[in-house]
Amino acid sequence: MRPAAMLLAVCCCLSAVTGQWLETTILCDSLALPVQPWCLAYDSIHDVFYVGGKGLDGNVLAFDGQTNQPVRVIRTGHNVMELCLNPVAGKLYCMHPDVNEVTVVDGTSGEIVAVLSCGAGAAALCCNTRENKVYCANKTSNSVTVIDGGGDTVITTVQVFVNPRILAYSSLANKVYVGCNPDTYSLKKLYILDGVTNQVRANFSFDGGHGWCGLACNTAVNKSYYFYDDHGFTGRMVGVDGESDTIVVQLPIGYASFPARFNPASNKLYCGTCDGGSGRVEIIDAGSDSLIRSLRINAYNPRALCANPVDNKMYCADYGSVISVVDGAGDSVTAEIPVTSNNAWCFNRVRDRLYVAQGVKDTIVVVDGAGDSVLARFSTVGALPVDLVYSKLRNKVYCANEGIGTVTIIDGATNEPRAFLQVGRGSRALCYSRVADRVYCACYTADSVVAISGSGDSVTASLGTGLRPSAVACDSASGKVYVANYAAHSLTVADSALAGVLAITQVGSYPNALCHDPERRRMYCANSGSASVSVIDTRTDSVTATVPVGTLPSALCLGMSAAKLYCANKVGGTVSVIACDSLRVTRTLSVGTSPRALCYNPTDEKIYVANAGGGIAIINAQTDSVEARGIWSSVGFAALHHSDLNDRVYCVGSDNASGYVVVLDGASNSQVKLLYPGTTPVSLAWNPQQARMYVANCSSATISVIRDSMLGLEEQPGHRLARGLEPTLVRGVLRLAATAEATLINSSGQKVLCLRPGPNDVGHVPSGVYFICPMRASAGTQPSPAIKVVIQQ
Repeated sequence: MRPAAMLLAVCCCLSAVTGQWLETTILCDSLALPVQPWCLAYDSIHDVFYVGGKGLDGNVLAFDGQTNQPVRVIRTGHNVMELCLNPVAGKLYCMHPDVNEVTVVDGTSGEIVAVLSCGAGAAALCCNTRENKVYCANKTSNSVTVIDGGGDTVITTVQVFVNPRILAYSSLANKVYVGCNPDTYSLKKLYILDGVTNQVRANFSFDGGHGWCGLACNTAVNKSYYFYDDHGFTGRMVGVDGESDTIVVQLPIGYASFPARFNPASNKLYCGTCDGGSGRVEIIDAGSDSLIRSLRINAYNPRALCANPVDNKMYCADYGSVISVVDGAGDSVTAEIPVTSNNAWCFNRVRDRLYVAQGVKDTIVVVDGAGDSVLARFSTVGALPVDLVYSKLRNKVYCANEGIGTVTIIDGATNEPRAFLQVGRGSRALCYSRVADRVYCACYTADSVVAISGSGDSVTASLGTGLRPSAVACDSASGKVYVANYAAHSLTVADSALAGVLAITQVGSYPNALCHDPERRRMYCANSGSASVSVIDTRTDSVTATVPVGTLPSALCLGMSAAKLYCANKVGGTVSVIACDSLRVTRTLSVGTSPRALCYNPTDEKIYVANAGGGIAIINAQTDSVEARGIWSSVGFAALHHSDLNDRVYCVGSDNASGYVVVLDGASNSQVKLLYPGTTPVSLAWNPQQARMYVANCSSATISVIRDSMLGLEEQPGHRLARGLEPTLVRGVLRLAATAEATLINSSGQKVLCLRPGPNDVGHVPSGVYFICPMRASAGTQPSPAIKVVIQQ
């Protein structure tokens, strides 16, 4: 899904009804996406490094260069196969070969400021720092797209030879070098583009073989180098003078592969070659253009080189098991760092760190440049945020990330992550105790429950439970903690400090859901294996009754006013209604396929059912009859939550393409909003202080924050912006060519400015993407569609 759809709350008009919009996205202490990280870029201005790759959502993730903590997620919508920093404009460029586009991101705000069309088969990016331009090589359309870094527009497209794959920019010559490398044994070509005029100044032809080619620019003298293989099992280096555009040197080197880099600290060129199955690094003196040494390394096919000018080193790796560190002074391998499957590199000069993307292993590795040791590893898959809980006392949101065994703590006022806590493998379920001011997390794989201090944001205790704890709940009267042990068929009961186990209560087989009844001092436990609900007296921690229900009970919900317990039975698609006084099933309702979650609406006396097999069902809690079923039947729903702020029910689910938040009106059962969070949303938490709903997106490992307001934005479904349209660029003055007034809103859906017909001063408005929402011309008329603009200062 593209960013325009993700930010659909801004494609709207003003309305005097309740509004909801996607406010921001928070990372869950993991890259999570992109799966197969493919490219890296370091921004020295903001001390941030970016990661892109083949993720399902096309996310680019930003990490703090000092702490290595995730700071931002940028939704580009497609695979990101190359990243390029433009330090002059302070922007990041993201290349999408699958849709022939380049996304431009503001480095300060992280906002997308433009999406530009490039040629077919985009293959490489580079930046011209003297002229503030960015170039994109397009291997299918045999061209180079030239982008204006200031105006975020395509200046021109330059036609070159077949299959341009690599680019290099020389700041001394102010020229761009384009390496054209056909896939077959045929001619190879080197093109030289003028950095000012964008014209082809020269091109050279070489009788080449099947291998790749390489480019490197000498930043000490005005010279650039092209590496290629000929028809024999040898390679060649060609040196081109940057002033005269003539070939001044040709040097035979080892056979193909040809990643090439220049190290300004040693004034040497390095080229990776593969000679008879033996990986080598050819070391060339850039002063005399002579081969110093052909250095054998522990690599079959060296495919990547990265210079460390701070410590005078060159890093070399292939698909194998190590990174070879070559000393720039001694021309020898001084260390081997155990990092495998290396796809991309970038170097942080400010922190003296090397970042390595391990595509196959879905990991980012941070290497200390001075000590040649691994400082940190980040898994790029499997964060799996699965549960959320809110603390009203502390105004914090807690997110359990099952895949990496952590809990993310988020400030409810600022949406900033406060802490990332390691709690144990399989952190699956959360509950908050106001009495103890603690959050409890059940760790399914670690067979434990962990207590987190609400004031200190730290783990205060960990207690062993039975096998596979799958649910946790608290007794508000005593402060006791109850943990359902799925594989042990029991409940572990502990005191609020988790100082010890108070009781182990045997229940039915495979307990998987808990529900607390404070009025009757009970804990209800759904037993998925024995088709029953166990009733536990929280004063004695003993089972007082067992109620037979449907097959595979999976969720429980208490209807407080009518004193009823509702149990969702996954197999058979039913909900059992249990009278709390008699503990008997009074009715069994057919609701849909695979019901997995329930929620209660006390305002309208309704029970909502999320069906994993598709659709939402609504039960009238007064008559215990089904009012509606099959709402959004094409979407498998996972979680529900009622907001008493304006009587709205949030329903999250997904299909094969997208994640959805469907907002229903509690009184009429009608849909009032449709939003698009991350991939596979599975849990919800409501923050009443800031009127925010938090959505845990399992597959994309993000938390979407939805803002709610009594006077907000109402989406016009028929008015989505076409993805291919380029935004209107505005500087200083925005002219409104209309007879009616309009409102300028930002990408979070918040009002920024009232606009009047004619010129409007927007010189004080920060740069970014905005939307013009026209007012209704008269009562009863439909508003015009929103217009997307990009404001630049």
